[in-house]
Amino acid sequence: MKTDLLAQTTDDAGASDATSEYSLLSSESPDGENMEKLREKIINQDVIIRDFETKLTEAEKNIINQNEKIKIYEATIKDKNDLIELMKETKEFAIKQLKNENAFLQIALDFSKNPTSNKNDANAADSAEFEKKSTEIADFQTLQKQLKEIQSQNEALKYTVCQLKSRNFKLKSKLDENIREMNTLEAKSATDAEELRAKIAELEKNAEIYRVKSEEKNAMLAEGASNAINSQVTDAPFVLLNHSKVPNIKFIKIGDEDKPAIVENIPTLGTDWIVILRRFDGSVDFSKYWSNSVGDLSGEFWIGFKSIHKLTSSVRHELYIQLEDFDGVTAYARYDNFVVGNFEENYILKSLGYYSGNAGDALRSHVKSKMNYKEFDKKWRYWWFSNNNECCLTGEYKKSKEALTSELGMYWGNWNLGKRYPLKACKMLIRPYPK
Repeated sequence: MKTDLLAQTTDDAGASDATSEYSLLSSESPDGENMEKLREKIINQDVIIRDFETKLTEAEKNIINQNEKIKIYEATIKDKNDLIELMKETKEFAIKQLKNENAFLQIALDFSKNPTSNKNDANAADSAEFEKKSTEIADFQTLQKQLKEIQSQNEALKYTVCQLKSRNFKLKSKLDENIREMNTLEAKSATDAEELRAKIAELEKNAEIYRVKSEEKNAMLAEGASNAINSQVTDAPFVLLNHSKVPNIKFIKIGDEDKPAIVENIPTLGTDWIVILRRFDGSVDFSKYWSNSVGDLSGEFWIGFKSIHKLTSSVRHELYIQLEDFDGVTAYARYDNFVVGNFEENYILKSLGYYSGNAGDALRSHVKSKMNYKEFDKKWRYWWFSNNNECCLTGEYKKSKEALTSELGMYWGNWNLGKRYPLKACKMLIRPYPK
């Protein structure tokens, strides 16, 4: 009954999941949340498959245990049957012995009915014959006593035989019941196993369908991202003097203006990522108020809060952050809904969306924080500072690996056992989120 209920529940859940997934995959506007729901559904299907396999293994173990119990019952019944047979043989031997004793007792009885004749015979017989008769009488009395003991033992034996027969009947009934249960269990297990195999096959098929759909959706996302960025990127109608050797410079439309920007391709993530921050040598002073762009496209560079606001408020953008420490270790953090407020809102960090990556979700503690500043060594550092700062990519640049003594260095999270160490390089890139 539990297995049937489980199967029915799984059928209903599978049907509901398949319907919802089909609807999800067929959506004209897939986003990161839908992709995550799809991944969760695939993981849930794998868990259900493993659960079915575990239940199938348990059913097989139960059948083995029932078979072992049946063998024990059969061995017990054989022992009881052997004991009953032995008792029958003992009873037959006792009956035979009783018959012999009864014949002897009949002779003694006849002897006791003629005491006078016996006495005359005794007087006439010699002393040896008289002694013989006396011995026979004594033996008779002994046999009489033994007969009573044998009769008592026989009664006890009969009672034991009755008990064994009753127990044997109960064991046989129990064995028959167990055999019926085993047959029912085997039939049900076979049916359940077949149903489980069918369910597993169906779930594996659905998982494969989800995988294929996921790959198709990823391809759609990459294509959508390329189409979205192409609507922003414009071809430069002239040569950029003094920047002809700088690769990846393109003009992008920011509001009503066309401005130059670095546009890069990330092999694993697609094309047309706009660089909004790049630091690697400390050549640019980031202590200035930087609502507008600062730095150089060929070196360290900041695109400016004003441009970031216009880009992220016009259409949904995703953010990709690349990090490198002085040990040569690299990591990344990716967010799928990056939104920055306007000047009147102090360029508040409104949203990050869903996080993925291996650098840690350090920027999360800065959401809903406004752009503000902190002073360090008579220099200002602008960032989305909060009450619990876990990162700062505009802080003072350090040229070597040394633990920071304040929150104003360039760092991300606590990379080294709770200590805050500076980064060697970092880069922030954005692009329109695929539709």
